[in-house]
Amino acid sequence: MAPVVTERLVVAAAASTLGALDEAIRAYGAGMNALPSLRRLNIVPVYASSGALARQINEGGPARIFISANTKWMDSVAGAGRLRPDTRKVFVANALVLAARTGSELKIELAPGVDLAAKLGTWRLVTADPQHAPLGQYAEAALKSLGAWKGVEARLLRVADAAQARVLVERGAAAGILYATDVAGNRRLETVAAFPQGSHPPAIYEIAIVGLPEPAADYTDARAFAAWLMGPVAQGIFRSHGFLPAAEVR
Repeated sequence: MAPVVTERLVVAAAASTLGALDEAIRAYGAGMNALPSLRRLNIVPVYASSGALARQINEGGPARIFISANTKWMDSVAGAGRLRPDTRKVFVANALVLAARTGSELKIELAPGVDLAAKLGTWRLVTADPQHAPLGQYAEAALKSLGAWKGVEARLLRVADAAQARVLVERGAAAGILYATDVAGNRRLETVAAFPQGSHPPAIYEIAIVGLPEPAADYTDARAFAAWLMGPVAQGIFRSHGFLPAAEVR
């Protein structure tokens, strides 16, 4: 009997997709493994800030699919000639919230002119680093829109990505500007306030297949998985984690 051949597919994904994408990968693998085939697919997710992932891809990293939490870093990969033509699509969307550990009793209303520094009192504030993480870029834009950036800039904790920011808030080490999906279904976190619509650019995630324009490699697995992620099962999984599906993104 011929041996089972296992192929490897690396997916570079924004850290904020970790829970949803892990569940999607398990569902996809369960479906594939149920088929009578001598071929198996090992999907390997690599989670980090979109900026860090884009730089890795542009330097020749092994990812075959890129999921970016904003258009800026997908533009970077496209500009470097690293995307397969016509594979870039809007994937899901997210929202921004001010969050704290459950039971914190922190109460703040986010509106233009808010003195966020005073409202936080002794609380520290954490978010992802605006230099390379979309969450941080959205957070900075939102704070500037509300006139609160100067008051909190000096005391803002900047961490590598959305996942690290979430962990610090879960531990009660700080309040945090997080994605709404970080709080959805998370018993350790509660939303203190949602950022007003229009206070920051839409948190739109994109997906694309990574590779050179020439057909020098087989992209069949990447195309199949990317197409499945855009389909109803995977989009339902992401919705259950608080994401807005691609079909509903304006």
